[in-house]
Amino acid sequence: GNVITDEKMLHARQLFGGNNAMAFGYLVGKLNLEDRPPPGGWASLDPDEVKSRALRNAIDTEARLRDLRSRTLLAEQERLREDLLAEQLAYSTLKSAAVDPKLLCFVCNPDNDPDAPSLKQALNDALAASQAIPAYIFGGTQYAKVGGKRTLQEAQTADRDCSFARLDKELSEKKPWYFLFSGHADVTGPCREKRLGFTNSEGQITSTEVDNDQVAELLARSEVRLAVLNGCESLDLAKTCIRKGVPVVVCWETVVPDEAAYLFVRGFFRRLAESKEAVVSKEDFERAFDVGKEAVVSKKSVHLTVVSGEVETRTKPYFEFADPKDEDGNIICDFGVQGMLESGSYAAGKPVLLAAEGERRWEYRGDWRAVD
Repeated sequence: GNVITDEKMLHARQLFGGNNAMAFGYLVGKLNLEDRPPPGGWASLDPDEVKSRALRNAIDTEARLRDLRSRTLLAEQERLREDLLAEQLAYSTLKSAAVDPKLLCFVCNPDNDPDAPSLKQALNDALAASQAIPAYIFGGTQYAKVGGKRTLQEAQTADRDCSFARLDKELSEKKPWYFLFSGHADVTGPCREKRLGFTNSEGQITSTEVDNDQVAELLARSEVRLAVLNGCESLDLAKTCIRKGVPVVVCWETVVPDEAAYLFVRGFFRRLAESKEAVVSKEDFERAFDVGKEAVVSKKSVHLTVVSGEVETRTKPYFEFADPKDEDGNIICDFGVQGMLESGSYAAGKPVLLAAEGERRWEYRGDWRAVD
């Protein structure tokens, strides 16, 4: 009959993973018991409306939390936007005043490639670096959809050409001290080698035929004093660069979120700019590397909690240096709630500093150690 028995309740609990409320609701609907109140009436299930008041308070608190989260996120987005606009304004002034740029930036944004995600923030990496050290910047401008058609804005086609051939040409002509690559560094080539994602003037990756040896030999031949490979999983290329003769290389062992890469580069080059010597020491690069890491973890996020019915706020680092992938290579940090680490922060990836002194090679992640 239409009676909730212990046996039916046990079966329903098994269906809903032991959730009593869902099991009870399921049986009430299945047995058509909505119009049959229990003995004593429905009010007997909630004497003095304790449960209903608690439910109303919980709903009200959750609504307040959502509102606070929305306003906090909007404020953070506005702050980041103002920072980036300020840096672009500073660069426009700096570019006209710079006589002898020491940095060459290659911004490879595949914004018109169906097989690669675009990197809208890649140009901001170069702008942040150039605010500290005068730079030549190539690439980074974007296509935009206007009236259903893709049109080129802000630059001529040649300015978007970030091919390997153009890098060879620009390094030869400009002879920079430092080189910054901002783009995909994990484009898979033959034998699954991870390579730099050079792009053509159409915003498409075209570099699968350029291997790491060729890139490393070009950088070494150009006598750059530092190469910053600000892209995902660029450690193998960095090691090749060191073996070929590039004195210092900064890279990422893991994948890296766009914002973490941006914060690191901004902090790194600002500290590096404080060195006035023509020959920058290994210790100077070490300090710049540490400042770059500090810039990443200095970003805070606001966490909202309910204590005794009141909403309280507390801050914690937005980023933590950890691998965003698990042991099987799956992304575990997707910048949603499910992507948070146990600490409540997001995985920023793992930057690495490599250096060579004569025949000796060194790796720095927090302390120096000799490597083969």
